[in-house]
Amino acid sequence: MSASGHQQPVRSLSPEGLLPDAYQPFNWRLSNRCILNVSTYYKQPLELLKKRWYEGRESARTGPSSLQFVPSLDQYWHMSLTLLTDRLRLTPLVDADIDLSLEIFTDPVVVKYVCDLMTEAQIRQEMSNWTKRGGNGGIGIWRIAHRKTGEKFGSALLLPMPIDEDDTDYSLVVLGEMPNGDIEIGYCLKRSAWGQGYATEACRRLLRFAFEETPLNEVVASFNEENVPSKRVLEKSGLVDRGHMRCYGKEGPNFRITRDEWNELQKLV
Repeated sequence: MSASGHQQPVRSLSPEGLLPDAYQPFNWRLSNRCILNVSTYYKQPLELLKKRWYEGRESARTGPSSLQFVPSLDQYWHMSLTLLTDRLRLTPLVDADIDLSLEIFTDPVVVKYVCDLMTEAQIRQEMSNWTKRGGNGGIGIWRIAHRKTGEKFGSALLLPMPIDEDDTDYSLVVLGEMPNGDIEIGYCLKRSAWGQGYATEACRRLLRFAFEETPLNEVVASFNEENVPSKRVLEKSGLVDRGHMRCYGKEGPNFRITRDEWNELQKLV
């Protein structure tokens, strides 16, 4: 409390502007004398967050400065999950993007090479998985929108590549843990956003993020072999055809790019 009796502003652990406006701060009381304001993009029980984010603290003595932070998690507050290009803004998918998900996954033309048509109930149920973040925040799904107008175009992702399953295993997407195995890059755009280069622009930006902001040394991708436009997007993004691999429960194209390969491509830009 201040001398006037008004509560002083609590300290935020998230650098201003790093997280999209859609992510609202929440508070928890660490002691009778300390309220810590933490901005977060990931929904987990408070007790679990406390366990993962703090250690070596018996009590909050005089305020946030007395807390001991887990060093390995400091990076969460020093990276931006908002990714910009000349035309696009990529931000982590949130519940408010249900309108975009409904438009995409109820369009038979859009999902032809992606999945079966989904009902509104199925889409709403899946949103809790689609909004998960893993690793240092760098594993998950991003919304693709126009940088100036804000129009939503679709989504892009970095997620664990399923091998024998026919869909992503979202139990592997856990904040603070990098999934084992391959991480795939992918995208899905609504029909009105096709043919304008948005998919390639988003994939290139996501690869830059993967190799500059996460510990990933390789990113992979696969697609339905009839989907020639997707193959071109991957090639233009720098991924290399390395034959076939088992993914999504069957044999599919095996496109990959390593950190070293990506670095070499940047020398040519």
